[in-house]
Formats: sequence, C-alpha cells, structure tokens
Amino acid sequence: MIKGTPLPVEIDMDAHRFKKGTLESLVLPVSAEYAFTLSINGNPYVKIACYGAELDVLATGHFFSLGVIKRPDEIKEVIVDYDEMSINVKTVETDDILERLFRLKTIVSGCGHGGDDDDLPLPPEKIRDFRVKPETICEIMVEFLGHSDTHGRTHGVHGAALYRSSGEMVAFYEEIGRHNAVDKLLGFAMTRDLPLHDCLVVSTGRISSEITVKSIMVGVPAIVSRSAPTTRSVDLARKHGMLLASGVKRSGFFAASGIDLLEMS
Repeated sequence: MIKGTPLPVEIDMDAHRFKKGTLESLVLPVSAEYAFTLSINGNPYVKIACYGAELDVLATGHFFSLGVIKRPDEIKEVIVDYDEMSINVKTVETDDILERLFRLKTIVSGCGHGGDDDDLPLPPEKIRDFRVKPETICEIMVEFLGHSDTHGRTHGVHGAALYRSSGEMVAFYEEIGRHNAVDKLLGFAMTRDLPLHDCLVVSTGRISSEITVKSIMVGVPAIVSRSAPTTRSVDLARKHGMLLASGVKRSGFFAASGIDLLEMS
C-alpha cells in the first residue's frame, strides 16, 4: 500500500564545474537521499537512508536477509507512507515469526549483520552443484556496468543485480547505499519465491562482510563486484564455500574464495 506522493529519485541542483582553469555554472543531476523509518508490525526498527523508490522490496529484502521473513505468505502487507517517511512491514502472527522477531532484538541495526557469524546457516546442498564459467563473469560485469542510466547521470548510486550462472540477468536495482541495493534484490527474489542457489549477486560496491552475510543467509553461492572484498568477507566466503569474484573487468578478475565453483574450459 502506498500513502502520499512518491518522491523524486534525482534532483537538479545548481553547481559549478572547474575545467581548464575556469569555473562554469551548470545544473547537476544529484541522487536524492531520504531517511525512512523502517518498522515491523508497527514497531520502529531502524532508520534507512535511501533514494525513495521501490521501498516495498527494500523493506522486505532487509528483513529477508536478517532471517525474519522467509516466505512470501509470511507478509500480510507493506505500507509505504511518503508523508510520514515510513515503511511498515506487517507479518502474519505465528510462533515462528514471534521467535524470529525476538531474535531480531539481538541484531545490530544498520547496514547489516553486526554480531557473531556462528549462527549463519550452512550452504544448502544445491549450492554445492553451482558452477559458472569465468568468461561468463566477465561478460556479466560488462553488461551490468552499462545497465544504469541513473549512475551515468548522477554517479551517486550503487547498482546491484541478480544473474543466473548462464549469464541471464534476473533483476537490477539501484540505491545510494550498496547494502540497500542488495536488499532490493533479495526482496524481489523473496516476494516471487525465486530460488537463489543458481544466482550470483553482482554489485558496484565493495564486498563487505555485511553483503556476504546477506548472501549466505538467503543461499546465494557467488558475489561479483568491480570493487574489492574485505578480509572478513573473504573469511566468511571461504567458511561457507562461496565464490568471491572481485576487481572484475572485461579481461579478468580476482577470486579470493570459491575457485572450485569456476567451470574451467
């Protein structure tokens, strides 16, 4: 449900450009940033910085990545209120949901998983069968980087996409934060009951431990980025048998984990 008037995702602002020793005035498209309060069953949980679009999938993906929501039928309604700058996810009332909501209180609010990773799920059996060709990863990145019109105009958003191991794009979203962009992907997948064991998460941003944890929680076997991973993300990926492909260009990439998931010619 949508309440109020949707907000613009980019705003033209007066600015100046320094070029060849002189200043010239111009109108610059800038990615909008808003602070929305994210609630679950009417209880405020966290304030999220976002660019104001696709907020229903952002919210559902956020709670999906935390393990609070696991199936589409566990969501009764998502209410986006632009006047109140709020998103409220209403869930069904079951013992399982109540237990997950209780566990949510122990998770650090913010971009992602802030605590111990000992409670992360082991990879599903289907993930062990995942394979992707190195050439496909390079082709995916070339297509992915050319997909965003907003980034081309503003350079102020991160992009994230789901691809199948065959190289087919399943979904693409943008956000001002790389975590939010990934949450939108996961929200898209969860609301469509989309299996993720044959999917790669592709991102423009750094592969942090938060992104890796989100992927582990929902059973994604591979993360691909043009940027670099952190040490904790590498440790997590190695522990859970994931492929991390970083610094991806047309000519190649680095893999700090999961080379056994690469299908070599």
